[in-house]
Amino acid sequence: MFALISSIRVAPEDAATLEQAFAKVAAHVRANEPGTLAYYMAHADRAGAYRVIEVYRDEEAFSDHKASDAFQDFRPRLGAMLLGAPEVEKMDVAV
Repeated sequence: MFALISSIRVAPEDAATLEQAFAKVAAHVRANEPGTLAYYMAHADRAGAYRVIEVYRDEEAFSDHKASDAFQDFRPRLGAMLLGAPEVEKMDVAV
């Protein structure tokens, strides 16, 4: 089991669009991806700054998530909004 914690930034005027798009993907994940154990986005301290928290059972579950139609639809929309590259930290879940 492993976690990905990503820091992303969008322009404050794109925040609502990002949240709506992420909510659509998250609904798909929760309904269709049993190997994705957690999938959340949280506000960070600055306007337009977010943390995305993902926990996967294994690499296969992560591959399934990346290949899903919902994620493939979301990915270019997210990319168009990002202010810079995401900072992603991958770590094994200890407990």
